[in-house]
Amino acid sequence: MIKDENIELFHKMVAQVAGDDRLTQMKNRASVQLDFIDMVRSLIPEDDRSVVWEVGYGGGRTYDRLRRVFAQNPITVFDNRPDGTEMVEGDGNIFHYGDVFEVLPPIVSENIGKVRFMHADIGTSKFDRDMGTYASLGALAAPALAPGALVASDRPIAVEGWTLLKCGLDYPWSYFLWQV
Repeated sequence: MIKDENIELFHKMVAQVAGDDRLTQMKNRASVQLDFIDMVRSLIPEDDRSVVWEVGYGGGRTYDRLRRVFAQNPITVFDNRPDGTEMVEGDGNIFHYGDVFEVLPPIVSENIGKVRFMHADIGTSKFDRDMGTYASLGALAAPALAPGALVASDRPIAVEGWTLLKCGLDYPWSYFLWQV
């Protein structure tokens, strides 16, 4: 079930980007992703070697950032298409190709309480559909997230008990940081 506060955040987010062209949106999105990933890095102790999940590989830009700032952490990547898999496989990290809702369940059961950070960026231009997708993703991934884990996402995630630490509506592209 989607929480009312997430629906409110969602509507603010949609209104915020409505007038921007796609190139401006890409620039704004990349800027906020950098800020949020770096913020998460500052919140997780350097000696923490817990698992990091990248849900939504796309062209590999955020993964490339994650593998640099979380160089000591094992990274598991999920995406529905194999763009740039050479970079993932070359790093010794794990890449899962396919629909995240089919691929993730067995991985969750192998990682109960082990994931320290999940970066989820699988939003589309279909904002209404994204709300349901993210609600399902949050519920599915929750058992794998360690107590105190951080979740950065490009859409609000509806999971009971998670705390919204930062709502990036003050950026030109919306992003959210949650603590489990």
